[in-house]
Amino acid sequence: MTSGLRDRLKSETRETHERLDALPSATALREGTLPADALVTYLRAMRTIWRSFEELLEAATDPRIEPFKQASLSRSELAARDLETLGSEGPQTCSLAEVRAHLLAHRIRRMDPARAGGLLGCLYTFRGSLLGGRLLGQGMVRGPGAYNKRDLTFFFGREEEASPEWARFVERLDGTSVSEGERQEAGEAALVVFEGIEAVMSVIHPVPDTTAWVPALELNPEAGTHRVTVEDDELDVALRAGERSWDAFPYYAARYGDRGLAFTRSDSAWLVTLARIPESRAIERVLWLGHVLAARGMPLLLLERHLQLLHDELVAHVSTATPGRYASLASAAKTLRDMRTRFMDDDGLAVADEHFTRSLPENERGRIPGAGTVLAAAVADDRGGVVGALDSVQAWFTDSERFSDAWVEAVHELLEWSAEQVGGRVTG
Repeated sequence: MTSGLRDRLKSETRETHERLDALPSATALREGTLPADALVTYLRAMRTIWRSFEELLEAATDPRIEPFKQASLSRSELAARDLETLGSEGPQTCSLAEVRAHLLAHRIRRMDPARAGGLLGCLYTFRGSLLGGRLLGQGMVRGPGAYNKRDLTFFFGREEEASPEWARFVERLDGTSVSEGERQEAGEAALVVFEGIEAVMSVIHPVPDTTAWVPALELNPEAGTHRVTVEDDELDVALRAGERSWDAFPYYAARYGDRGLAFTRSDSAWLVTLARIPESRAIERVLWLGHVLAARGMPLLLLERHLQLLHDELVAHVSTATPGRYASLASAAKTLRDMRTRFMDDDGLAVADEHFTRSLPENERGRIPGAGTVLAAAVADDRGGVVGALDSVQAWFTDSERFSDAWVEAVHELLEWSAEQVGGRVTG
């Protein structure tokens, strides 16, 4: 007996799939009339999206996903190969479509590799796109552009990825045992991918009026109209660094949820642009942002760590980075670190976090890992004159509707302990 997952996913994504197929860019691909520059945009966007999916699939831990993993040249690598053949590889400014591709890639990376439901939904959309991709590639080969099949390997891939392999995939998909909850997760994930690709394809051809394009709003609808980086390598690194910074402090997710993650995206992409202005001005803007965030419950420590991580990742992964290009980000991180360590260094934070954890009942010790670090950092900010830093953090962590009496008592105890320590330098 099959699970019927394929039919369910097909039904739940049909409307979005039909809208996607009707887009002018999809029609132009099928008819072989997509302009050369739009084809390059398409390949660059698909490379970004597929790379994140391949990373997610590789990280999958549920044994039910293992049969779907294939040892073959990745689709993102095929897109990169085609771009090189077309003479369009290398550092470039992102188009609107590519910014949207980076956003979808971010959303794919945020999916849980331990949850089979979401992975199966992604597999359905990505594996199905291989079959459709061959039809699109045939259109480009037959069209007026006279493309050679060997120059469009992203579309054609391997011969064994044709119809017979799709049938085997569907059989395997329907043969996978899934719960009702996992079916729902699969449908949600499939829609995320379909709708994300629809958003990308809708601005590949024809290209919309770019005067209305505000990249910050593309990354986060609640962001302002401030500038963010639209350099391809930088944007990719900024989003990934933001994700790593977010994951390093579970407090973010516990308090701010998806809305906070959206601001992490736009803030990280904005912080990169500070490397283009004089260091003194960059530090001034970081201090302004740091005080704003601290008053909203995010101690300066969080921005400090984000900046340092962002700097290190940019230096390591941006191919065009010149010596010192991102030095102002490291200098800004050092400024925040120097402010904090007047009262509490890294060892002091570790001691505080351990102290807080020991004060909690065993059943609450894993609720928000690193909570003691956040609380102690807020005390250091308060001692340093950062207005509202401690009030906001304390109010949230002692909310009796959110936390138990034992938790609240442990918070008060840690704050008293930390306050005693910050009169001098806290060390381990």
